[in-house]
Amino acid sequence: MIVIHKMKFLFVILLVPFFLNAQVDNRDIKKVIISYNQGIIKAAKTSKTEHMKSYAKEDIVKKFHLWIKSWHDNNLFMDAKIKDINFQKVEIKDGKAKVTTNEVWIYRYIDIKTRKQVLDATLMTYNMNYILSKENDKWIIEKIDVIFEKKEKLK
Repeated sequence: MIVIHKMKFLFVILLVPFFLNAQVDNRDIKKVIISYNQGIIKAAKTSKTEHMKSYAKEDIVKKFHLWIKSWHDNNLFMDAKIKDINFQKVEIKDGKAKVTTNEVWIYRYIDIKTRKQVLDATLMTYNMNYILSKENDKWIIEKIDVIFEKKEKLK
């Protein structure tokens, strides 16, 4: 009887760090994705994307910067809000993570000079896939795919 209890205890002691590490990774991964999305909101208004390099690979940041620049070149900026983000699935294996989210955003476009809304506000619902890698004990987004999107004009 004592041997069985010792084995159970040893089993628990060996597995607890594994589960705790997975929880820490999950939390850190979600934090990176949320921070990236908040970075989109900030960059859309300021055109400054440098801060996003701590969340995403250089090619993602460059692509986003060009998208923002195209709006700004037309004297517009995107005023965005995240209404909701739900993490549907987080899979971690060998220093990589695949995350599926459901995100609800509201976008409106503002004239840079007049500060007036020039396009109707839009409610966007996305299902997204994020691929992250762990580099130097830090998670970073290396790929983003839109799986589904639904657009609804708001009045």
